[in-house]
Amino acid sequence: MKPGLYRVSVQFKIDKKGKVTEVKARTNDSNAEIEEEAIRVVKKIPNMNPGVVDGKSIGVLYGLPINFKVPENKKKNKGYFLRALVSSLHLAYAIKKS
Repeated sequence: MKPGLYRVSVQFKIDKKGKVTEVKARTNDSNAEIEEEAIRVVKKIPNMNPGVVDGKSIGVLYGLPINFKVPENKKKNKGYFLRALVSSLHLAYAIKKS
């Protein structure tokens, strides 16, 4: 993969049980590798609290932009997806706590 900054928009649903479902990803340049990795990352988000309307649990759609930075040095490339995963999970935890 070429070095650079890649941005992917991910859409997913937190179902009425709090599980991540219906994960879709899209990049401007249709980069399949980045899209697949973004989907993998989002699917690792732990169960969350579902939306509640009138006392009933409902599914809620979320949009999440993820930036992947691929450095020029190939030795450093091994951890770039992991860093994106950790950042995304921190965000998911912050969403769950709010």
